[in-house]
Amino acid sequence: SPRVAPRATARAATIAGVTDEMAPDLVAFLDEPRNAILCINRGEARAPHATPVWFHYASGRVYISITRTRVKYRLLHDAPEVSLVIDDSEAYRTVVIEGRARFEDDDATLVSVVRALRAKYGYGSHASAAGLLRDLHSEERVIVSFGIERLLSWLG
Repeated sequence: SPRVAPRATARAATIAGVTDEMAPDLVAFLDEPRNAILCINRGEARAPHATPVWFHYASGRVYISITRTRVKYRLLHDAPEVSLVIDDSEAYRTVVIEGRARFEDDDATLVSVVRALRAKYGYGSHASAAGLLRDLHSEERVIVSFGIERLLSWLG
């Protein structure tokens, strides 16, 4: 028999992006290791570019690691407005975050965010920051971050 989703009430908010303004259940949901879908405007008369990503949430900002060789890098330069959809289809929980992306170009942020992503998603890390940084530079990695301008959530 088909599963029926429990009734959930959507919470919509426009918030400043400060962690203590967010409900603890929402912060806990964002801390869980799940894929998200990053949506970026592709221009007039085109569907949005949607791509799965790992994400890290800290201090009111969302961080994503991408490479300079991907389509999303070019699109974010042209149109930095993004939506991030984080979904848990088993428990019928979803969070949609909207914000304006910016590129974080410093090595300290690159290393710290990639280490946080690897810890969150259970992916091994390099013993040294220098070795990790060398690999990230060879992959042409960059960090994209955005504050939370609008948030919708269905957490049951």
